[in-house]
Amino acid sequence: MLPPADPARAPRATQGLTREVGGKAEVHAALACALYDEGKVFRAEDQWRVAVGAEPRFRDAEWVRAGKEGVPWGPRLVGALSRFLELK
Repeated sequence: MLPPADPARAPRATQGLTREVGGKAEVHAALACALYDEGKVFRAEDQWRVAVGAEPRFRDAEWVRAGKEGVPWGPRLVGALSRFLELK
């Protein structure tokens, strides 16, 4: 989905994807995790509601790690997901 070389650009690039493929739960879930890692908790929660509203299995980090929805997530994003899920 996103190149791992520049994690600082990931949230901005993912926001562009949400406009292009707004109905894709994986994009919203990834954006939520990236925003959460940046400390933007409220924006992350908004994206999270969209993601799990469309695909509740995003609440399962193992399901995401295994790449069941599409492209397997990298360790940095899975780590962000795990930290975000601890908040919930």
